[in-house]
Amino acid sequence: MRRMQAAIFDLDGLIVDSEPLQLRAINHALAPVGIALTEADWMQRVGHKSIETIRLLQARHGFAADPDAIEQAKLTAYRQLIRQDGALALMPGVHEAIRACQDAGLKLAIASSSVRADIDAILSAFGLGPHFAIVVAGDEVARGKPDPAIFLAAAERLAVDPAVCLALEDAPSGIAAANAAGMVSVAIPNRFTRHQNFDGARAVLDSLFEFAQKLDTLVSGEA
Repeated sequence: MRRMQAAIFDLDGLIVDSEPLQLRAINHALAPVGIALTEADWMQRVGHKSIETIRLLQARHGFAADPDAIEQAKLTAYRQLIRQDGALALMPGVHEAIRACQDAGLKLAIASSSVRADIDAILSAFGLGPHFAIVVAGDEVARGKPDPAIFLAAAERLAVDPAVCLALEDAPSGIAAANAAGMVSVAIPNRFTRHQNFDGARAVLDSLFEFAQKLDTLVSGEA
């Protein structure tokens, strides 16, 4: 296997512990149509674009409300939540993982199903923006994960072959997208996704701390 040249990170549930806020925001937006998702429901949608989840719910429940309007309400609620002091926290090991990648000479990118404005706000809030040369958002590609479009766009913008990219994900849909793009997929499940199937991942790790510790093996292609 060739030596890796880049690491492409998901955001929600991997870099920031945002899934509880995402669930609160979408339930706020769905309340007028009488739908409330449980944590178990949300576990099945982690990693997908919110508009795709809303359209799926419309097909399932038959409500008349415009999915785009519901998504805008969700985005507004989410932005209000993430602006609250202490509402968002970094996942353990974020800084160590970034530093290890930089020490290994890897190019860094974000490929997240969230919209660009939310990604930029979160990266700015934690001072992480300068570490990532490229950001590709869910609203910048036509099809969300598990489609590989977002990962392929990140590799193209980084000017690297997808085959020499590590893709870090917390959800099976992201792992499927990374695999379809021809990347080396690394799963780091969170509490929402821990019990899902990650058999397709090249490696399944407990945390970004463990990723940092094992990066040399991953970069060399020995994993």
